Amino acid sequence: MRLILGLLRLFSGTIRLFGELIETALPRSFRRIGSLIEQPSLYSHLTGAENLEIARRLKGLPQSSCDLCIEALGLNSYISRKTAEYSRGMRQRVGVAIATLGNPDLLILDEPTNGMDASGLKAFRELLRKLNRENGTTILLSSHQFSEVEQIATHVGILSSTGDLLFQGT
Repeated sequence: MRLILGLLRLFSGTIRLFGELIETALPRSFRRIGSLIEQPSLYSHLTGAENLEIARRLKGLPQSSCDLCIEALGLNSYISRKTAEYSRGMRQRVGVAIATLGNPDLLILDEPTNGMDASGLKAFRELLRKLNRENGTTILLSSHQFSEVEQIATHVGILSSTGDLLFQGT
């Protein structure tokens, strides 16, 4: 995941992103990608709405894109609070909202449901299904919670601790 995002350097092999070698696809393709790797990097002295607004402006998106994410993830009653007051699950929801801003073509999520309560998990699953079904978003999800993956994934790959592919299929 970090290789796809250009956070780690590729020493061997090749990665293609949107049909191009990663070296030529990045950083131009960043506008087409949303990501959340483990936990969101939020400004804790700002509200959830202010954190979303920063991401929205960086991506050059309309204000309505924030409203859609807030609604989809059930953040309405929390969004005006400072993120320092959020639980881990609420911080994850804001991170997912930021990652999904602008309906990316590729969404990369690493352990995105850590700390989420039942209502957060339900909203998360519904949002991913909607992004895939309505926008054709490809979602690359890494999780140790197989029961959650089973509820949303159409294709699964299981890696060993050494990175060997143990299983791939539907």
